[in-house]
Amino acid sequence: MRQDASSTDDGSYHQNILHAIRSCRRKPLIQLYSFASPSSSLICASLNAVGASPLMSACAEEIPSALAVSSCVVFSTAQITPLTSDLILKAASLLSSSSLRGTDGSTSSERRPIPFVLDPVGAGLSALRLETCRKLVQLQPAIIKGNAAEIAALCNTRTEQQRGIDGDGSDAYTTAQRARDVGLANENCVVVVTGEVDYVVDHENISCVRGGHAMMSSVSGTGCMLAALLAAAIVASSNLPTPLSTHKTAEVLCTAVSACAQEVMNDEPTLGPEGFRAKLIDKMYHVSLSDACM
Repeated sequence: MRQDASSTDDGSYHQNILHAIRSCRRKPLIQLYSFASPSSSLICASLNAVGASPLMSACAEEIPSALAVSSCVVFSTAQITPLTSDLILKAASLLSSSSLRGTDGSTSSERRPIPFVLDPVGAGLSALRLETCRKLVQLQPAIIKGNAAEIAALCNTRTEQQRGIDGDGSDAYTTAQRARDVGLANENCVVVVTGEVDYVVDHENISCVRGGHAMMSSVSGTGCMLAALLAAAIVASSNLPTPLSTHKTAEVLCTAVSACAQEVMNDEPTLGPEGFRAKLIDKMYHVSLSDACM
């Protein structure tokens, strides 16, 4: 079933998820693996702006201790090499094993599992990226977030090599349908297909999130930023009196970010990419401080 998240009457879609992130009793700590350097400052700034905390450990020896203190993890193939591929696969495997111990000495089986978000950057660009992403999919991410070209690659529907890491104009809704049909989106994994309109899909429903602004595509790292904020939103949702489903969590977060982007450009329509980047961070910061509805 297809649903427009921007027009739903469900109040949960209109709550301020950015404020919910800031209101967590314990600041969400988001471990980020394999993000490209140009995106790192935007990712860290956006998480800090909404009251979460980024951690970018890239050391294999630190994997157990870094994961033990993390609230959620994001695995990205933005800056992939055979070495980083091995690193993130080792970390993801440990997340799903019973040998990971928390800071209190508890094992994974004795406490709430640590979820992870997969950002399959340029999945269709090379065999290394695609194979790494497919192995991560098998480890059951909570959310997979990518543009239509990246998600199509994971669904085996691309007939040619992806050019770079940007979207290529592939139909996002058709890709969302395919993700559901082939089981990429399922009861345990929500897929977010980004584009001019974002689509959130699970094993039953496809929801579209309208709004936002074209300027988002002119700023490097906004897709990576969204993946990190989705991770923080998962943590925030689990701390609500009535937790949202992962599907609704993704819808709410995408709606909030789109609304912030639209408001920034409505207020200052002559902004360029760099000015927009700074204003977007400021907007998310101020919205997260307010307990008013979006």
